[in-house]
This record gives sequence, structure tokens and C-alpha cells, in this order.
Amino acid sequence: MKECPICHTIFDDNLNFCVKDGHELIDKPVGFQQTSKFHSGGTEQPAAKPKKGGCLKKIIIAAVVVVIGFIILYRYMMNAATYLRVEPNSIVAAKCGGKTTISIDFDGYIWFINHKPDWVTVDEHDKDFELSFNPNTSGSIRQGTITVQSGNLLAQVELSQNANATFIKPSVFALKFEKSGGRKTVKVETDGTKWTVEYPKFLDVKTSGDSFTVEASTNDGDYRQGIITITEDNVRTSISFQQAGKCPNCHGQGSMTCTMCGGAGSSGYGMYYMQCGWCGGRGSINCAICGGTGEKE
Repeated sequence: MKECPICHTIFDDNLNFCVKDGHELIDKPVGFQQTSKFHSGGTEQPAAKPKKGGCLKKIIIAAVVVVIGFIILYRYMMNAATYLRVEPNSIVAAKCGGKTTISIDFDGYIWFINHKPDWVTVDEHDKDFELSFNPNTSGSIRQGTITVQSGNLLAQVELSQNANATFIKPSVFALKFEKSGGRKTVKVETDGTKWTVEYPKFLDVKTSGDSFTVEASTNDGDYRQGIITITEDNVRTSISFQQAGKCPNCHGQGSMTCTMCGGAGSSGYGMYYMQCGWCGGRGSINCAICGGTGEKE
């Protein structure tokens, strides 16, 4: 390249004189920074500037490629399954609710719950999920489905929940108290949600959670007995109750009037008057219920 020493315009090597002022051109040293150039065609052009923004474009292109790659991978993983099965595929839950585990058999990578009723909750694991039923207080049978999806494959679990209790089972079926009274606790096992207790008036019963306490006061009267009834919906079960006290037959006397002699101790007329063979002349016999103790346990 050549340069005019007066106007410092740069020219091609095939020119010898400056076209502006006519001065002889000189050779430009190697390593100079060109600011303008005058071509042999007679036009002056600015030197080309280096392009900016190339690094940013590369970053954007790389990000787009990564996103597209993730999308392709996700679509592949979502649609890789060729079969999908659930076990069990039908469940009938109790009125009180409860938990059960559903196993999933598939050959894909990803599965998820597509749909579920609002009266159940789901806890998902790798190859199964735990299904929890809320207590059914609606008064009617609940029905619904849970849909499991992997890619385009669907599997359903049919759900049903009873509206009524089907059994009530107390921890004991008989309660026996001493004459001095006391307190005892009965636990209740049921598939219902809210049971009630009916009991004799001489008892005090309090319920708490899945149990109730029975309290009997001191019994200064006759032997007590009765029935405690536990009820929910159309299901009912009974517990027998007994408390020691005075014999209800002799009322604590231990003896009864002899029925053969009417309490006279003898029978007959005139010279045929004789001692009662049944009571031995006492006019009374031991109570057959308490055996003469006057108490019944």
C-alpha cells in the first residue's frame, strides 16, 4: 500500500502520484492501521470494521439447541411405554376411609396421575402410589376413578366408598362389676365414622375417640344387670352388664318361706299333725338363687 505524504490518503500499489494534490506517493510501512483507502477506480472507501455480537449469537444458538434437545428427550420419555397396568384396578373402601397401595407395571420412564376424585389423596412413589380415602360423611355411596397416564397409554382404578358401617366389634362382650362399683374401658372397632352408646340409667358412660368408659357406683341394693348397646346406621351390637348386690330373689335375707308348709314348720290336722319334711320344721328354706348367702355376684 502507498500513502500521500501531504494528505495521508492511502492508495493501491499500482498508483504512483496522489490524485488529490499530485504529490508522489510513498510506500506505507508494514503494520499500519488503515483509516481510508483510495482505489485505483477513483473512489475512496473507509476501512472495514470488525463485526460485533458474534459471541452472543453463538450463545443464543446453543441455548436454542439445548432446549430443543430437552423437548425431544421429554417427548421420547413420555411416549416410550408400550404397556401400562395397575393392580388392583378396583377398590371398595369403608365408610371410615383408610389407605391402600396401587402397584404400577409399565415399560416406560414416566407416569403420572391424570385424574382423581377430590375425596382421596395420593402419595406417589417410583412403582406404586398410596391411596388414602377420607371418611364418607355424605350419606351416600361415593364412586369415581383414578386415571394413571404414561405417554398415550391410560389405566384406570375404579373406586367406591360405602356410606354405611358394616360391622361394630367391642373389645369385650360382657362387663362385671363388684358391689363397690368401678370403671372400665371398652374399645370399639368399626368401619363406620360415628357410633352411639345406649346404656342403663344407673351407669355413667363417656365416649372418647374409638373407645368409651363405663362407670358403676356402689350398689347397696339388689343385684344389677342390663345391656349396653352400640349402634351406627343399621349395625348394632350389645355388651351385657352385671353388678354384684343383694340377691334379687330373697333381697339379702338368704332364706325363703317354705312353700310346702307355708312357713308353719308343720302340717296336718289333730293327731295327724306332723313336722314339715321339706323345711325340717323351720318354716323357711335357703334361697335357691344365692344359696343362703343373701348376695349375688
